[in-house]
Amino acid sequence: ILLGRLCDSVFYSAFCYLAIKNMKYYKTLFFAVATLPLGLWLAGSFSLDPILISTSLLFLSICFKYYFDRNSDVMVSKADMVLLLGCGLSIASVKYFVYAPVLLFFFLIPKKKFKKKTYVGMIIAAILIVVAMGAIQLYLLKTIPFEEDRNFDVNVVAQIKWVFTHIIDAAG
Repeated sequence: ILLGRLCDSVFYSAFCYLAIKNMKYYKTLFFAVATLPLGLWLAGSFSLDPILISTSLLFLSICFKYYFDRNSDVMVSKADMVLLLGCGLSIASVKYFVYAPVLLFFFLIPKKKFKKKTYVGMIIAAILIVVAMGAIQLYLLKTIPFEEDRNFDVNVVAQIKWVFTHIIDAAG
């Protein structure tokens, strides 16, 4: 358990460092978000939260880097494309798509920062990732009973079933 908590802390620290280093503007804001007390507490926990928070920060920092850079000659690097796809995969793969709206920040990056074929490829890859992760999560929800005993007998399976049978009420 200690090794898992240590690895989570190291991962959180490394990815938050990369996110802050990657930013040209608003480094202080990203530092403040990365060092919020709850984020640091979660960074030392044995859960998916440190990975999710730090990859979300890195994803946002890459999007904002190209959004705020008005130099039209600067193109999205291959390393940043790989990081965007990797972080997007991480964000879309857990927590039942709760963090998926973070992926919409990708559209802040101006099209002119990509080569035409590369932009289309990134959009297709992103859509495939989201669809694949959604299918996997739905499959897991149906095959593995998701019961939590730490939340005072909250029946998550019954909640999910209610949402899917009362879509209009749930959306409201």
